[in-house]
Amino acid sequence: MSVDLSKLAVKATYGGPDDEYEDGFYFSQSQHVISDAEKFYVSMMLNRNFRILKRSDKSVVDPDFTFDVSLAAGMCFRNETELLVVDNNDKKVVICDRETGDYKSDFITGLGTPNSVAIDKNGNVFVGIVSDDPGVKMFSPDGTEVKVVTKECANYVTYDHISNRIIVSDSDNGNVHLFGIEDGKLQFTIKASCPQGTAVDKDGNIFVCQSDMTDSLVKVYDKDGKFKANLGGDVEDLFKAPLDVFINQENEVVVVDGSVFSGWSRLQTFQL
Repeated sequence: MSVDLSKLAVKATYGGPDDEYEDGFYFSQSQHVISDAEKFYVSMMLNRNFRILKRSDKSVVDPDFTFDVSLAAGMCFRNETELLVVDNNDKKVVICDRETGDYKSDFITGLGTPNSVAIDKNGNVFVGIVSDDPGVKMFSPDGTEVKVVTKECANYVTYDHISNRIIVSDSDNGNVHLFGIEDGKLQFTIKASCPQGTAVDKDGNIFVCQSDMTDSLVKVYDKDGKFKANLGGDVEDLFKAPLDVFINQENEVVVVDGSVFSGWSRLQTFQL
């Protein structure tokens, strides 16, 4: 039986305007999130790195980049022990330790201005680039460039593990494009107001963060792009400028949102 997404309530909240860490908010001006059963990984534009929050005791780990990563942005899990992390300033994708977050090595370099990264079931890597030759580039598991998927701006890129395709969020032009991996063809486009991060659940539903000044929602579409529901329904102020959404193997939806004006960010989780 399918879940009524419009009736899902918040399961847990982490961070927020009143939840502070030793150097400020738990998550300050955060734009990207991934998670597993034990941890959240949240990139922080203000602190220029990412932060790991352990679920068990809410303790925080700040990776020691030792200047190897200048400005962390999008992330994805590479395997059981490693993360891929976008370095927006230094125009590269690096490999970091999944337990500590610490930098291990460069992986893909010489990009334009990358902002997001995703990996498919075969280990191919997709990098979303927002300027200086924008678009999405596909790389083999060893980091060799394979092809250009699209030349449209890619603020966020997500792998759709159900339909084996890449989802590209072009915030500037209000488009969410879906490309087949096998043939590279555009399948369809979802129009949205300032779309940001996307995710796909076990039923193939597509979650899209919509983050404009008047309509802050996480919209859900079916696998063919037909609108289904707003996550959590029409609860007033449920989200404040949602920027990213992630669905982990426990079928938990994680949304990062917050205030760009005061600097705080938070995570809200929903159980499918």
